[in-house]
Amino acid sequence: MRTFFKGFGLIGCSGALVVLLGAGGVAAKPPAKQVKVSCTSTAYNVSYPQLSGLALGVLQCSKPFGSGVQKAKNKATIAGTKVTVTGTFTNYFASGTNHGTLQLSGTLSTGAINASGHLTVTGGTGAYKHIKGTGTVRCTTKDAGKTYKCKVSGKATM
Repeated sequence: MRTFFKGFGLIGCSGALVVLLGAGGVAAKPPAKQVKVSCTSTAYNVSYPQLSGLALGVLQCSKPFGSGVQKAKNKATIAGTKVTVTGTFTNYFASGTNHGTLQLSGTLSTGAINASGHLTVTGGTGAYKHIKGTGTVRCTTKDAGKTYKCKVSGKATM
């Protein structure tokens, strides 16, 4: 009888260990959460009067991001009154960063540029480590590219 209880005790402890290890090892990652995102920014073209180069911006975004700053590297091509912009960006927030690419096209007139297109968020750090997303962006400048006002809307999965 004593051997039976020893064997039963070992099986019981092993079962508890399996349950504990299983719970820890199989703990499911929470499902990805999709959020709607909107941001407004004012970007300052560090490379002015050239349109291509580095821009630094101030961001105001919806939750969970809040306010932050942006560093963007852009290449602008002008053909007549048409402008095409491609680039990369990194947004810095209190809880982490996100980064990605953008493509815009628009028109150029005396001192004003209106461009719109799409962006893709490809990753991040901190709270946004696994972020992916897409969105639309519209930017305008009335001072020949010295400053830009932009609006972004889209969806992100975190």
